[in-house]
Amino acid sequence: MSNQAFTVVKRFKDDLRISPLRTCFLIPWYIFKIFCITYNKFLPRRNIKLLLRAYFFSPYYVVKLFLKLIQQQASKKKHNKKSAGYIANKILTEGNLKSFDGTVSVVIPVYNGGDDLKNLIAMLKKQEKVGKIEIIAIDSGSVDGSVEFLKKEDVNLTEIPNKDFSHSGTRNLGAKKATGAILLFMTQDALPMDKEWVFKMILPILEYGVVATTGIEKVKEKSTLFACLANNGFRQYFGANNGDRIAYLPCNKKDSYSLRRNALLNNIGCAVRKDVFTTFFYQGEYGEDLDLGVRLIQAGHKIALLSSIQTIHSHDRSCSYYLRYVYIDTKTNKNIFPDLYHSNKSLKEIIASAFCAYYHLQKLFTYIHSLQGDLSISEFFNSVMYFWNNSLKETFCEQEALAFGSWYSDSTVDDFFQMVLISFPKINLDGFSYIESQKHYFDVRLRNYIAVNFKSINADLRRQVIDTMYKDLMWKFAFDLALYFCDNQDKDNPLFITLEKMSKGV
Repeated sequence: MSNQAFTVVKRFKDDLRISPLRTCFLIPWYIFKIFCITYNKFLPRRNIKLLLRAYFFSPYYVVKLFLKLIQQQASKKKHNKKSAGYIANKILTEGNLKSFDGTVSVVIPVYNGGDDLKNLIAMLKKQEKVGKIEIIAIDSGSVDGSVEFLKKEDVNLTEIPNKDFSHSGTRNLGAKKATGAILLFMTQDALPMDKEWVFKMILPILEYGVVATTGIEKVKEKSTLFACLANNGFRQYFGANNGDRIAYLPCNKKDSYSLRRNALLNNIGCAVRKDVFTTFFYQGEYGEDLDLGVRLIQAGHKIALLSSIQTIHSHDRSCSYYLRYVYIDTKTNKNIFPDLYHSNKSLKEIIASAFCAYYHLQKLFTYIHSLQGDLSISEFFNSVMYFWNNSLKETFCEQEALAFGSWYSDSTVDDFFQMVLISFPKINLDGFSYIESQKHYFDVRLRNYIAVNFKSINADLRRQVIDTMYKDLMWKFAFDLALYFCDNQDKDNPLFITLEKMSKGV
């Protein structure tokens, strides 16, 4: 073909690189164009043989080019995944190995474990395809009979004073007492999903060359609406709906987002090779599992996120718990990944937005509480949004905004808001950043989730909606406060002092 023909082919390649789907429909045009150029090239020579060759082989060359470009795109996609720091794999909890004859040491910190602990121990003793399950419990001052129960169950029990408990130190102590080649860290309120759960957790370590694995949380039956939505958000953030994957250090080491997603380890169910763990151990007062994941992949190791295996676990916590939990969790993430989150909000702006949202939510919750009977999903959300939009147009009443102690509120949160007002009496109580965020949360995330999982809105579900909205506000408030105090080391600020005291022991 002539240079003109090659120019057309080059344009063809460029178009394919931009939009393969669009170019599929243009293939006939490119075939015709290449033939015309070839025909004009050889027409003066009246070479029928060359004309026939151009006619019959132009489609072949175009299709061949198209297939080659598709192959290049697939290779590029695979390279991009590698650059992102993970390998999409087959189901990693299936393999050639059918059992493990060795010992797996399950390490469980215990404090007033109650029925959850009893269910966990019973399920661990039913595990199959593993030679021996060694259960190591570190109790830090239980007073609910957990110690007596563990002694009867013939568990390797160590008792420590409650003041000596730490997320890292207590688990490290359990690991030192372990005799198994693989450690499995769990929390007392987690529950394996089936009798092969332990084997599935350790299989990627035995067969696929990873040093640690972690599963995905599955909320308990009858969990709160907020717990279900939080679990959905967690799954989306970490790509847990996309299948099992092996993660390692991203090629771009400054990309904190990729590093955060690939360093996921979760102590509700986290298996680690003992020889590797005893080189690293847990560190820090909080977020010890995430910190270990970061250090493992930074050292060149690979870990596995197992979407195909689930651990039953969820909490029904108060609003004040989320205020404390999100504060310390955000601080931990910010310290590990300094450029992961950014916020330019001033402390006054954060407080003003929180009080404004608190005020408008009081009115909204009162309206939701006044609704009667079962409502259709569209009827409920449309009526609430209509009320909310009109409510936002009304004049701000400072006296109502400062009226704490509503029927839905949390006394610890109310006391916290009172303390904030005392510490910052001249704050202008206006700001709509949280309001807009809450409206999106309500009208998009809540509406979509409820539409999929419920048929109508009854009184109990309306109470859960109120609870969910209130906790979401505390989540946003604590998140912004944590970012502010990470960037502004104001240790004498009364708000900082209060938050630090509240977050201890989470």
